[in-house]
Amino acid sequence: MSARRRLFVSSFAPVLGGGRALRTYTCIRALATLGPVDLAYVTHESDEPSPEYQAIEGIAFHKIDSSRGPRRAAVYVSKRLQGIPASCCRGTSPELIEIAERLARAPQRGQVIVGDMNAACGLMPLAATRPVVYNAHNIESEYLRGRPGQRALWRMAMRRYESRLLALADESWMVSRGDMRTAHALVPSARLRYVPNVVDVSAIAPPPRGRGAREDGTSASRLLMIGDFKYRPNVSGLDFLVRAVLPLVWRSLPDVVLTVVGRGLEAWRSPDARIAVTGFVEQLAPMYASADCVVVPLTEGAGTPLKFVEALAYGMPIVATPLAAKGLEVSAGVHYREGEGASAFAHAVIEVLRDGDAGMGAQARKLAEREYSIEALAERLARARADGAGLDPGLATPEHASGYARRQEQPPIRPSAPLRWLVHATGTGLGRRYPFVLCYHGVSAVAPSADPSGIFVSRALFERHLEVIAESRYELLTVGELWASMQRHAERATGVGSISFDDGLVRTVRDALPLLLERGLRCSVFIPTGLMGQPHPDISGELIVSPDEVRELAAAGVEVGAHSVDHVRLSSLSYEEALEQMRRSRATLEDLLGRPVTVMAYPFGAFNARTMRAAGEAGYEVACACSGPGPWRALSLPREPIYATATPLRLRLKMAGLYGPAYALVGERGPLRWLHRHRIRA
Repeated sequence: MSARRRLFVSSFAPVLGGGRALRTYTCIRALATLGPVDLAYVTHESDEPSPEYQAIEGIAFHKIDSSRGPRRAAVYVSKRLQGIPASCCRGTSPELIEIAERLARAPQRGQVIVGDMNAACGLMPLAATRPVVYNAHNIESEYLRGRPGQRALWRMAMRRYESRLLALADESWMVSRGDMRTAHALVPSARLRYVPNVVDVSAIAPPPRGRGAREDGTSASRLLMIGDFKYRPNVSGLDFLVRAVLPLVWRSLPDVVLTVVGRGLEAWRSPDARIAVTGFVEQLAPMYASADCVVVPLTEGAGTPLKFVEALAYGMPIVATPLAAKGLEVSAGVHYREGEGASAFAHAVIEVLRDGDAGMGAQARKLAEREYSIEALAERLARARADGAGLDPGLATPEHASGYARRQEQPPIRPSAPLRWLVHATGTGLGRRYPFVLCYHGVSAVAPSADPSGIFVSRALFERHLEVIAESRYELLTVGELWASMQRHAERATGVGSISFDDGLVRTVRDALPLLLERGLRCSVFIPTGLMGQPHPDISGELIVSPDEVRELAAAGVEVGAHSVDHVRLSSLSYEEALEQMRRSRATLEDLLGRPVTVMAYPFGAFNARTMRAAGEAGYEVACACSGPGPWRALSLPREPIYATATPLRLRLKMAGLYGPAYALVGERGPLRWLHRHRIRA
């Protein structure tokens, strides 16, 4: 009897390139060692597979030529109406759906694996009728993309879509233990397997270490950063390295040279002659051979950086941020040097360049062979699924063990976003005034050139906002009072809202608070307690209120809540670190004000299941997000972010919870985007 053939469906052509392409290639390489594989792919980047793919034994290729026209447009509109983000259904075509479903139903078909979110979008109906594996490249909703005013909406839509995928999939392959925990928090019943990013370790020969071994004969210390700079976290990491870290390194070692390698650097200009930009190169081995240390300075993002894994395989001394390392099975001081913040990162670089780290490089290579090789991945995938192998031990639940049939018995997924928006629009049209919480940061006259993020609303526009709220017959409460009102009315409170201010900026308190207080209106201000009386770390030229000013706010009737100690992204911290930030900030405010503090806001609006649990343990009754409309939960209270572009019309839509669908229709990528060009205002 012939072996069952696995089917791998990808919305991208089988060619090598960035991190996504490398993960797809290594997964298929590993699967092919276990049996024959059918690869169905969209000819998006290339008609033919690259030589590396063609060299894989036991693989058969199936082209999908996606059409353009009414049928594809109909598929796109259908998926968008189901609440699927535009970036995830743009690559879906009727041909992908038809060919993939036909191949999936072939006799003797083995596992069906969807290789990316676009392919998963097309095969969601199939996943409801037969087991389908979802190969996740990251938890995409952990990323922040687009302009600040759009990020919360993007994250909300992506989180909803990812939850649907995780619930539908027979098994989801996650790149890191951290992503597994996040996925479990999204969908506790999801069946998750740890399938890390790997490289072809056996094809990599570690270069001889030491400057005397270089082919070019140079003796200057060299740092190396490699990445795909079309990927935003790599760009922000490079900016952190160049602007914050290297000046500190050059104070001690002025001859250090940085080489930057990767796509997407065409428009980037080096600010110093000691920084060399090569762009994309075919052969990376010479780059590693000429370097003394690899740097991975990521400050945002999720998943596992493949270039970190590759550097482990080359046996290189590595300096990385905690964020870059958190998805890997690495230990600081054993496999790499860790630096959190510019000073610590620079210190670690200087130590490596002065003292060398050959022993650490040897440990890194051993780890790569054991955990991050294609052979190790094949072993993981070969393990029987029935015994739960590969599942995070902390996530194994009865639902995980019970398999596909049990999951089909679960309650149906909640109505999609379009249906909820339709209900909201109908209610608004009939006169219902839904509760809202608005989140402001700055209220003051700031020139657009000094406010690139657009977080400052002018005093005149803020006054107009207050007029709109009054015209709509809303009563303004503090955040704590609003939540109490919703609890009393079983979350069906009407005609109440709240205005909140994050960060406690001096100019905002000076310009906005008097407008509220003279009208007898209530509001809430959230303070990063470790920064009181100091410059804001992320907003140039802005001061945060002092302890005395905080007391004055509370005495005037303003609700004062916590905003962490150091204005850090709590969702990127460990549970213990996040809990400490929340406990300390609460204790500081309670000591300062002599009253209980039970309300907080997550800095950057960033939260997850871990931070919500920590907020509850820290004693908060309400914790505010900044994610646009959503379910009203005490420890992820939804707020609408307000920016300089918030015209009265946009404010009304946000108050009604309808800004998201309006933007989906008339935004820059919406089907009615021609209206966007007319800048209709009201």
